[in-house]
Amino acid sequence: MWKSLFFLPVILLTSACGYVSEYEKSVSDFEPTYCYKSLAGVECYEEPYHRDKRRLVNYFGPSPTRSAPPEEDN
Repeated sequence: MWKSLFFLPVILLTSACGYVSEYEKSVSDFEPTYCYKSLAGVECYEEPYHRDKRRLVNYFGPSPTRSAPPEEDN
């Protein structure tokens, strides 16, 4: 009994790490496209621009939060 009570929270915590939204599942087969607001309208790119993450309008493919941001040069 105690073993099952111990493993239940462990299983629940590790399953939360692999969450994929329904939207991401439905667009996972599309060519990756990330669209951001700009002064001229909406601009789309093949890779996410992490510096513009607040201006994200929509994306197709993997979520931009799943990719690591580039390292900053000093």
